[in-house]
Amino acid sequence: MTQLQAIILGTIQGITEMLPISSSTHLMVFSRLQGLPNQRLSFDIFLNIGSILAVILFFFPQVLDIIKGGFDFIINKRSRNREIFITIIVANIPFLIVGGIAEALFDINFRSPILISLSLIIFAIILWLCDRESEEVIKNRINITRKDAIFTGFAQICAIIPGVSRLGACFSMLRYLKCSRLEAFRFSMIMSVFPIVGVCFLKTLKIFTGSLIIENWTMVSLGCVFSFLFGLVTLFAMDSFLKKRSMLCFAVYRILFGIFILTQYKIF
Repeated sequence: MTQLQAIILGTIQGITEMLPISSSTHLMVFSRLQGLPNQRLSFDIFLNIGSILAVILFFFPQVLDIIKGGFDFIINKRSRNREIFITIIVANIPFLIVGGIAEALFDINFRSPILISLSLIIFAIILWLCDRESEEVIKNRINITRKDAIFTGFAQICAIIPGVSRLGACFSMLRYLKCSRLEAFRFSMIMSVFPIVGVCFLKTLKIFTGSLIIENWTMVSLGCVFSFLFGLVTLFAMDSFLKKRSMLCFAVYRILFGIFILTQYKIF
């Protein structure tokens, strides 16, 4: 891998992680088109660290409130932050359980181009159907309920399948539950912070214990930095975009990308 390729992969991760179009699929397709081998675990970790740091910085006040809520939960203090913390935990429980079981018990190859294409196209239609309702008919909601969080948590399970997109699945469910676009986008991004941070932390420990070796710090650093920078820019852009626009353009893009993957069947 060259430095330019590391920069491009970091840029792709940063942008696509904040959009409902599946970051993992874009990274995989770019790598295959460039003839790159599967990226090392260490490189993937730092790509995710970069993008999740962008999310934490962008939503820092909300993330801080959730952390405070965690302390309130520990000392059994009733507070608004405590309720937010519980809602986030509830939203992630289904995915953590199912994802953990799947990773521990199964070794299934989901990298079929046909499956990825179908996931992109089918969930593009779902995204459009859930998001097409006008914002004007949606009542203003103070916050997302635990019931909403549970349904969103189960929707997040679909993200195990490549091509679905964690953001796309969660956003679609929240829009189906009559949440506004901005509310659905922000909650979907914030709820992903803690499980991703946890996974990155556990995998990063392998570096310090010596079980995971970084062969080229320059490459992983470039990937991490560009993932962070472009992730932050994309978050600002999406937060502004969703105040006036729907996700229709991303649904159309998913369909076109799914068709493109089928035309590039040989790279898989």
